[in-house]
Amino acid sequence: MKTKKIELQKVTKNQAKMLKEIGFDCKVEFYYNSHGELYRWNGTGEETPNSYPHYEHTADCYSAPSIALALKWAMEEEGIINKIDYDHEFQRFYGSFVVDGLWDCTISYDNYEEAETNLLTVILIIILKQGE
Repeated sequence: MKTKKIELQKVTKNQAKMLKEIGFDCKVEFYYNSHGELYRWNGTGEETPNSYPHYEHTADCYSAPSIALALKWAMEEEGIINKIDYDHEFQRFYGSFVVDGLWDCTISYDNYEEAETNLLTVILIIILKQGE
């Protein structure tokens, strides 16, 4: 039996930009450079791409965590409980989240990855709007 390689999906550059704007600054393995290209982070110590003081284009660089890490961060740091659900009847995935004590959900998607990335985008927009 052939083993399928499963990898965690990285945030998009737009999601990375929103994460930086709302204060995400966790250690990550990858980042987007000023040209929007995904690179492996080679920083030292506790520095992260979002706070690295020695790189001249820091303002245009963004930490690129996995979507799973970004969703966990949103739950732990911003208090937005979230999860991916599966509707067995319609065989579709959707993201669920709690804001102001009420559950809400995204539209449904054919696959887990689409549901996960769109859930993150919705949550990031909510956090940005709360900060206005």
